[in-house]
Amino acid sequence: MGRKLGHLNVEMPRMTIEHLAHQSSGKGSILTDEQLAEIGNLILVDEKLNEKLGTKPFPEKLKLLK
Repeated sequence: MGRKLGHLNVEMPRMTIEHLAHQSSGKGSILTDEQLAEIGNLILVDEKLNEKLGTKPFPEKLKLLK
């Protein structure tokens, strides 16, 4: 059952949380572990989109989100 959020019909049971930046900071990351866990790095997407986003770098995720 969907829920209207503005012009979007959101099916809450199918929604997942996606990290925009990789969850593991690792080498080359400009974000600390604390920053990775902040709400600004998290978005709510459906399962299918979450799979497409996977572990892609942020610029590639941004293209898929537009």
